[in-house]
Amino acid sequence: MRHQHIIYIMAILLLAGCYKDKGNYNYLPFGDVQISFLPNSSFPATIGSEFTMEATIKSVSTNDTTRFYDSDLYDYEWNANGNIIGTDKSFTGMCMLPTGQARGLYSVIDKKTGERSMATFVVNVSSSINVGWMVLSEKDGKSELTYIKWQNPSNAPQVFTPYLNAYPLFNQGKELGSQPVKMVEHYGIQAGESEILIIQNGGQGPVEISGKTLARVINTEQEVIGEKFPAGVKPVDAAYYGGSDYLLGSDNKLYSRSSPTETFPMIIQHNRAYNPDPIRVEGGSKITRMTVASYQTNVMLFYDDLNKRWLGTTNNSIYEFDIYKILSPVVSSPAFPDGFTPVHNYGTTTIVYSDLTDTYPSEARNILKTAGGQYRYQRFNASYGAWTYNITCTPLSEIILPVNSYVTDKSLFQILVPRKFIIFTGGAANDKVYYYNLETDAIGLYKDFGGTSIVSLRMNKSAGNARNKNEHLGIGLSNGTFLVMDVATMILTGGTPVELYRVEGLGTIKDIIYKAYNFGNGFNS
Repeated sequence: MRHQHIIYIMAILLLAGCYKDKGNYNYLPFGDVQISFLPNSSFPATIGSEFTMEATIKSVSTNDTTRFYDSDLYDYEWNANGNIIGTDKSFTGMCMLPTGQARGLYSVIDKKTGERSMATFVVNVSSSINVGWMVLSEKDGKSELTYIKWQNPSNAPQVFTPYLNAYPLFNQGKELGSQPVKMVEHYGIQAGESEILIIQNGGQGPVEISGKTLARVINTEQEVIGEKFPAGVKPVDAAYYGGSDYLLGSDNKLYSRSSPTETFPMIIQHNRAYNPDPIRVEGGSKITRMTVASYQTNVMLFYDDLNKRWLGTTNNSIYEFDIYKILSPVVSSPAFPDGFTPVHNYGTTTIVYSDLTDTYPSEARNILKTAGGQYRYQRFNASYGAWTYNITCTPLSEIILPVNSYVTDKSLFQILVPRKFIIFTGGAANDKVYYYNLETDAIGLYKDFGGTSIVSLRMNKSAGNARNKNEHLGIGLSNGTFLVMDVATMILTGGTPVELYRVEGLGTIKDIIYKAYNFGNGFNS
């Protein structure tokens, strides 16, 4: 028996090491037992999907297989990567192994003697994670991540596949955390997998997960010098920008890190730490909004609520520069025309929505609310001066939005590009979705949720000529329901809303994003 235990322990250690499988049959038999697998000892599996592994067990001397079906005589154990994943003669279950090749050991245990007969196997694990929707919610005091895979074959019906409470599913049963805040997807320039920062205040805190596998990559606090956030500061937002990344703290200050290379990183890097000292800005600052498109634009904007102005930076040759100097007020060229709110002094006017395009120069689009309650739509081009830190604003237009009788302080906005529509929520309970046609000045009701408040709103912004680009609207409701609605122009304005997908019971929804998966799918044009 002691000999048996030593061999079992050695086999487990072998799986965790550098063992290389040299064939379909690598037996460690005891007595008269022989194990093989059907069809062979290499099993394919996909994370989050059910798969099956079957073993054939027989007596070497008699070729008898029937007695090995008797659970009164034998126990069974499927061990993968050092963890027991099944205890039946055959295995059928959800794959929760990491991508790559998982080494396994199958044991048939004689209940009378305790002896084990063992055979090795491998599980080749792939991922089906790609584009889709992600919902961050709070349920039963915990953070939950829901992933809805979107399969969109040409000239075929669209398919939405939900992965509820997905983080434990893709992280060997571990919980995500608690007190969720928001999500930020980001990319390397090279087409490939993204990462998603999940910001939360409880549990393991903010964590980066792979956009390909949804597996944990690194905890953000590990990426700060000293592996600790400044005292009393918690991240509330983030922006990733090729050579520079920024965390916005609960103290309304920015914390940054720069790429260690002199070119834009082709893949996501975690080899440079965030400075625990915030960026210093002349005249002080109180950052309340970060506006970024993709790495292609070379422009990033931050709203300074202390001085009521936009601050800007660029990736243009910042690698040799002092990071504390690159944040500077946006200047105008030419001068601001009449009726255009100055970007360096918004005064009592507030910004309720902002975004940037992935063109160059980047087009900044802001929805403003004046002290008198008037809503305005402001557009300007943001560009950078060569070999300088200056971001220049070229005014394009600013118009009044006739939405006052529809919106409230809880209203949410999305700008549909390249189509000339603004989608917004309104009604006393913030339970209605409206559209505003910028070309015709028409406002229409798209969907009424009958008293259930809308808490999150997001378009499926994607690149190039992608099918259904900016024609799907993700909506999170206060009752824990997430929906995908079709907002193609004819449907949006046609009077009959079209629901493409719905999932309920997600808890309190905190944030939704359209998961673009890679840099090429994430453009906001």
